[in-house]
Amino acid sequence: MSNPAAIRAPAKLLALRVILEGSLRHFTAGELLSLLGQNRHTGTLDAKLGDARARLAFRDGRVAWAEATGAGDLGEIVTLLMSWREGEFWFLDDVAMPEGVTPLAVDIAPLVAAAEQRAAEEQRLLTLYPDEQMTFRVVGQPQGDVKLDPAEFAVLFQIGPGRTLAQLRAGANRPAVELYGIVARLQAAKLIEVVKDPDATQSTRKIPALTNVKPVTENKQAPIGTLTADDGTMHPLLEEVTTIGRTAANAVALPDGSVSSTHARVVRTPEGFVLEDSGSRNGTFVNSEKVAGKRVLADGDTVRFGKVLLTFNVAVETKRKDTTQPELKKA
Repeated sequence: MSNPAAIRAPAKLLALRVILEGSLRHFTAGELLSLLGQNRHTGTLDAKLGDARARLAFRDGRVAWAEATGAGDLGEIVTLLMSWREGEFWFLDDVAMPEGVTPLAVDIAPLVAAAEQRAAEEQRLLTLYPDEQMTFRVVGQPQGDVKLDPAEFAVLFQIGPGRTLAQLRAGANRPAVELYGIVARLQAAKLIEVVKDPDATQSTRKIPALTNVKPVTENKQAPIGTLTADDGTMHPLLEEVTTIGRTAANAVALPDGSVSSTHARVVRTPEGFVLEDSGSRNGTFVNSEKVAGKRVLADGDTVRFGKVLLTFNVAVETKRKDTTQPELKKA
């Protein structure tokens, strides 16, 4: 399989005879794939929607090879194709695939079933959160210990004193359905709540200290902290080493001209968070003092990278006696 920006037809494909064609509006991709699998067809399915293309080669009803614009593995390709509600398709009378590629032999039925299940879950989540202007905020303590993965922590920190789903989508850089799934799990754990009167939410409201929320991390002695911008954007410090700089390659990306491409880094240790400058052009400062070597950060410190100001806060601290934590049940 491959993941090309644009799919080019092999020379053999151009010479094949079309034995079935139609519109995905009238004959859905799920029905089409199931038909090819159940009847053990051999041939090449070619489909397009605008500039997007998908192609699957079948041998005796099993997928031998596949590729699609914007999709990687076979599951993604089937899911993408089944998401098309319009478009055209052709089924050609022989297998057309690149030379030298080892053919697969994958049953299509489980892939169709998995894609249908994902589609149903997506529909459930989109129905659960139909309005992107719904506002959420972090609330008090959850019931019992809760274990969150880094993605869930990142969204929790972004929500802070108040964020709409639209703002979370823009900041999280993840699909709506993936984000909504995380929001649903945080809501089920009673870590966040819907703000009934968003205008009454004050941007200066502090986030509660969620002391019984545990990160998924092997280092049980290290704290969890954040760097927060004046506009409320939170950057969770979840890794052992968090790089900070202007480019998107950094864990904390600050797209400002005064920030160097690789500006500084924060190392998480059992003693706390240690800030180090990485030879930046405009320097790194803590409470107006230039960082020359290593600087241990304290809760509430003001950190400046070039001209960008962030506030450091300790969000959660694990204890040495902590051993295992129960998993948060997924919504």
